[in-house]
Parts: sequence; C-alpha cells; structure tokens
Amino acid sequence: MENLTTEMYDDEHPSLKFVLTKGEFGKNLYKEYKSLVEKNFDNHRILNVLKFYGDVIKGSNPFSIALFNQIIPEELKVAGPKDLEKMIRWDFYSIRGLHNDSGIVLRDNSEPNSYLANKLKMDIYEQKILELPVMIPLSELRLIKDDKAPYGLALKLKENAEIYSIPILSQEGFFKSEEIDEESGLPKILYESKNEIFDRKLFSLDNKHGLTRLYLDPYNDIQTHYPDLNDSYLAGRVLLVKR
Repeated sequence: MENLTTEMYDDEHPSLKFVLTKGEFGKNLYKEYKSLVEKNFDNHRILNVLKFYGDVIKGSNPFSIALFNQIIPEELKVAGPKDLEKMIRWDFYSIRGLHNDSGIVLRDNSEPNSYLANKLKMDIYEQKILELPVMIPLSELRLIKDDKAPYGLALKLKENAEIYSIPILSQEGFFKSEEIDEESGLPKILYESKNEIFDRKLFSLDNKHGLTRLYLDPYNDIQTHYPDLNDSYLAGRVLLVKR
C-alpha cells in the first residue's frame, strides 16, 4: 500500500484490515477512476458522482462503487454488508452519519429496474439456482456499457460470485446487531417494534419486486427499498477491505 496510515486494524482482529480512500492513496485511485470513466464510459454523468473533496473520496451509487472495485489493487475489494457490520461491531471507523452502498437486492425481474433485474437473474441462473430474493455485494459485479439499459449501464455478475439467498428481504422490521448473519451481513431475524435492544431497522420494499440498492444509511439502518440506482450524496463514502 502507498500510504499505510489509511489502514485500520487492531491486535484482536489482525486478519481484518479496512482501507480508507483518503490522502495520496485516495487521490491516486480517484485519478485512475476518473480516467477509466472518461476513456471507457464516455465520461458518463452517473459515474461522475464520486468527488475527491476534503482529502477523501465522497459520493456513492451502485454503478460507481462497482466500477471503483475494478480499479483497486487485487488484494482489496469494496466493503460489502458483512464488512460494514464488522466495522460497526469493532468500532474501527465511525460510519454513523455516512452513506455506504454495499450491494443490490434482486426480488424478481419486474419493476423497479426490470431490465437490469432480468439480466442479472439470467446471470445468476447460469451459475446456480437460488431462491429469490437474493443479495449481491457490489464487489461481485462488473459495470458494463449497455445501450439498451435505462442509464446505458448494466451490472454483470462475476464468475463464481458470492450470492446470498435471503428470504428475510421480503420483510421489514427491527433487529439487533448481535443477530446479524456473519456470511451475508444481514439480519437473521426481525422484530415488529423498536426498543433499546432492537434499535436498528431493515427497510424493505412495499411491493417486494424488482431490483433495488442496498446501503447502510447515516443511522446505521439497512435500506433495501430505494429503486433509484443513480442518486448520490456527499455523505457517501468508498470503503475498502483487504480480501
């Protein structure tokens, strides 16, 4: 790594290292990302949501994070849901107040985002048959150009990708951090009401269809209901983890 001060770890969990896209390290990655956007994606406005501002990369949407994953060193990947949960549990880096896109949720191949949903569903069934809904970490996807897609962009499943069948994504409710599934990074059980124990919430989609983004919101709640894949916020961050 060019700047080891971007790494965050402790002696209790030496195998887990998070890398922040800041300083010279972040600046150089940002330049490489911008070059790829200009050369291979016609300087697409949706991909220009990432900005290097205040010595850190800011902004986030599923397309930009999937593409960013393609330019980082092989020993790194963009943080997925289970990585973000470890950051919360071990208090490596305060992500409360930030927006972190980490995956997408596919419930079926209808709206919202039916074109992208149908393409991904076919990709999944070429590799394995899984019960929907499924969650796919953004590190398991590649961004490609697709003139038929609504944004001119599509997400392609990598070979042997990690895909998680999560029936609970058809529900909405509260959960506690101690009951997170370590493989997927999503709750194993939901509760109807909030209290001092069940203090986080999984937001789902009312009609339970289509393709939506999955992100950790500024309150550390898990959002899976938002259909717009192009929106970005300055609270967004690009967080990396060592494989």
